[in-house]
Amino acid sequence: MMKHIENDPNIFSQTKCGICKKKVASRLCDFVVEYRRPVFFRNYEDFTEQELHGTCDFPMCEDCTNSFNEIYDFCPHHEKFLKEIKPTDEMKPAINEHVMKDIFGNGKLL
Repeated sequence: MMKHIENDPNIFSQTKCGICKKKVASRLCDFVVEYRRPVFFRNYEDFTEQELHGTCDFPMCEDCTNSFNEIYDFCPHHEKFLKEIKPTDEMKPAINEHVMKDIFGNGKLL
């Protein structure tokens, strides 16, 4: 089970929004910019608490962020990529077939 790490409540108190440079930042860009996968671990705790990806973390105020599904926040630079990285219509049947096999075992609804 991954250990939930709370952010320091004062993390944004001194950081200005990187876009408008006026308001205090209250969000960080959640766009994944790197994947990490250590090969060796000193102990089981290191294995279970590993960080699997790194995010942009560009500081933004609430007015300047681009919210996605009310969960993720993206800076203007990375928000542009969202439409481009979605699967194409040609890819969707293969993805759906894989998901069905993963869920139901044979690729067909019961």
